[in-house]
Amino acid sequence: KEMPGQFPNMDRAKWISLFIKYNTALPSSAAVERMFSTAGDILSPKRASMTSDRFEKLVFTKGNKQLLDTVLWRERREGKFESEKD
Repeated sequence: KEMPGQFPNMDRAKWISLFIKYNTALPSSAAVERMFSTAGDILSPKRASMTSDRFEKLVFTKGNKQLLDTVLWRERREGKFESEKD
């Protein structure tokens, strides 16, 4: 019988799987260090009046630029851009 406020009754293998999925430490801090470096490049004295929302979007965009370039290149190759069909 489950008590309110307690974990649901699941078998041990499922709990271990959940623990590993969400509580595994990163093997390296390199990705975090790169993101802080990117953020430092974006937040310069000339951009001191930038809103936090804009800053977050710029860091996200620059941090994921390589992935975005890959996706756009693939879509261009497959002819998915309407403007390029004319």
